[in-house]
Amino acid sequence: SHTVNARRFRERFYTDQGRELGSDGISAAKKYIIMGEGSCAADAICMYALALRELLFHRNRSVSELAGRQKHIYTEFVDVLGVTNFSGLAGRMEYVPGQSD
Repeated sequence: SHTVNARRFRERFYTDQGRELGSDGISAAKKYIIMGEGSCAADAICMYALALRELLFHRNRSVSELAGRQKHIYTEFVDVLGVTNFSGLAGRMEYVPGQSD
């Protein structure tokens, strides 16, 4: 959702499990640090979903083409990932040309 940021994601995640957070983002009861892996994973899933949507609906690739694992399809998928640009839970998700990550 466009109204969720990493902090809100962590708050909701731990609240749903019945755990309270202190104002510092650390569990008030256990004093363990809440890591942001969940938000990064959600952003990665969103990135792949956006890439698949681009390939399937805008570039008219078929599921069988994607499942075929041919080099030109792989290259096209990597190219689509390379121009990813959206607001994720962990912040802005975009890649600089020529960067590996």
